[in-house]
Amino acid sequence: MERNTKIVIAVVVVIILVFGSYIGYSAYADNKDKEEFNNTIKMASDLENTTDQNVVDFMENGSASTESAIVLYNSIIDNCTQEMNNLSYFKNNTRNDTYSEYLDLEVKRLENEIEMYNYQIKIAEAYRDYQNGDMSYSECLRIADDSADEKEILSDTVGDYKQDAIDLLKEHPDLNQTLVNLGIDEDFNENEMNGTGNSGDFYLY
Repeated sequence: MERNTKIVIAVVVVIILVFGSYIGYSAYADNKDKEEFNNTIKMASDLENTTDQNVVDFMENGSASTESAIVLYNSIIDNCTQEMNNLSYFKNNTRNDTYSEYLDLEVKRLENEIEMYNYQIKIAEAYRDYQNGDMSYSECLRIADDSADEKEILSDTVGDYKQDAIDLLKEHPDLNQTLVNLGIDEDFNENEMNGTGNSGDFYLY
């Protein structure tokens, strides 16, 4: 009987140790996940801020050319692509479902914004070719009109993702507060699509 009691006690001790180790690892993994989320979203925010400043500089340059506009749009696409890749990598590796759901909206928003800038490039290239005599006015106008229509559809889709993100953050105010504390760029705020300030209730990337 005494031997059986010792065996039971030993088994209980092992279970306690294993369970305690699991809890300790789980807490460590959650903290690590949060740290990596913060770093990832901050890195993406910094790229957004760079893009915002590049746009401001371009707009303030009164002598900006069509070619410089194309260069700007391509640089924005490069930044958005880098953001999207970084966010996708974390989204696919996080153990936090809320992070994953939120970043999924971010990635989809960026995919559509990239397409919007691709159409903007088409418009600029058509105008350049028309200026150079390589394209007729009617063809340039057709490309501009078609591209503008596609951009409008994409813009509506981007707006839907922004609203979905706002709804998600309303459900998870702790995540929203994290974004506030990090000072994340406002480009994902439905009231501040161009990063001009945070006037909305929810501070969205």
